[in-house]
Amino acid sequence: MNIISTIDYQTLQIRKLLMDDFEKGMLIQQFKVCEEETKFLDFYALQSYITETNIINLIVLKSIQYNCTNIINLWNEKLINLPDDMFEKCFFIKDEPPIIRFSTWFKFHAIYLKDSEFQFYDTIFEKKQFIKKHNDTTKSFIIQDIIIICNNILNFITSAYPEILPQSQADFKQINKDLSNDNVFEMKNHLIPKIDIYDVFKHFEVLTKTTNKNDEFYLTNEQLLIFIKTTFADKKPIKQNFNCKGFQKKKVRKVFYDFYFNNKNKETNHTRLKRKYFNIMNDAFYGFNENDYTDFAK
Repeated sequence: MNIISTIDYQTLQIRKLLMDDFEKGMLIQQFKVCEEETKFLDFYALQSYITETNIINLIVLKSIQYNCTNIINLWNEKLINLPDDMFEKCFFIKDEPPIIRFSTWFKFHAIYLKDSEFQFYDTIFEKKQFIKKHNDTTKSFIIQDIIIICNNILNFITSAYPEILPQSQADFKQINKDLSNDNVFEMKNHLIPKIDIYDVFKHFEVLTKTTNKNDEFYLTNEQLLIFIKTTFADKKPIKQNFNCKGFQKKKVRKVFYDFYFNNKNKETNHTRLKRKYFNIMNDAFYGFNENDYTDFAK
């Protein structure tokens, strides 16, 4: 696996970990990473490879760019104010004679790096074994360190291949600059032609009026319009984060499942129909996985 593929895999895994934190509403700030086999987010190796190699297929670079952009946006918009996730009891490791070598109240990710795998040490016992065994080849990163590296990666890729446009909040603003309720209502529903766009709006409008436990609305009206335009009119959904720091999956799933239940009889092709309606949610918003497909009706 070359350095581009390695960085792509690593940024994808980091993005997933941060999304998990967002869903839990608790943040794990620190990454303890063993670099015995490969390095963590090796920007200089990536820089050297891109400088020396004429890359024809830009798909993986676009994927790295997408991952890095989402990591940065997640931190800036969703995670920065989350409380730290903490152990129930102080985590510590003693040396012989009994001198405390390492202690913390704050949870951390313990990761053994391989080229194409993050080997996680999740339990307290596993984390202690990880530190005892790999301490000399382990580096510590906090999320801010990762954000800086992701920024460097983004800037360098954009400089080397300016034809790759970064996906950022600017993209959403560009899509939304001419959007209003009225002109969205005039659009055709190409995804489900028998349902009027206005009816789609009225169904999902509840997400702009429903709040989580922190009294934050699930969606802004702007996000709702982007969702309707890209998913139903354009059939090219753009994945967005919800407008709140944490959300109850069950509540959101119910809104989308009710949309499926209320409209399934309007479809002419019933093959994989439940999957189609689940994907309306899953392709447009972060935070869902196959378990949510299983629990779609719950």
